[in-house]
Amino acid sequence: LVENILSTEEKSVTTAAQILLDRMCYLDEVGWFQAFLDILYASEYTGLHDAIKDWNFQELEDLNKHRIFLERIEPSITKHMKPSELLAHMSGCLKPRECEEIKAEESQRGRIAASEKLVASLLRSDRPNWFKLLKIALENCELDEALELLEM
Repeated sequence: LVENILSTEEKSVTTAAQILLDRMCYLDEVGWFQAFLDILYASEYTGLHDAIKDWNFQELEDLNKHRIFLERIEPSITKHMKPSELLAHMSGCLKPRECEEIKAEESQRGRIAASEKLVASLLRSDRPNWFKLLKIALENCELDEALELLEM
């Protein structure tokens, strides 16, 4: 099962998460829910951890407007981004693994592919400040064209 989830994750993170959650529905061991919360927290999914722990998803739902907006402008904004420069300013909303994957993508497939991966990571982010941090990073890197797209 673990190998299946990991191999699926390479194709689709969402599908892999769905498989994991589907399997969790059948767990009956004592403590599985707390273990799930602990691993979310340890894996730096703090926004999701807090939402599930407090059973309050409002903060995560509030991120949807930013996600929808970023999805709409993604084809335009990725042309104006420089992922390697932005990553230095985005550690507050990206995990170290995501940063490494974006750097690898840039070195192997180029800036636009890495920008697309960066946007995909942001769209999955559970950090409430990711949109603000993106704007600050664009400003700090003087990527004015991309920043203008976000401020429309």
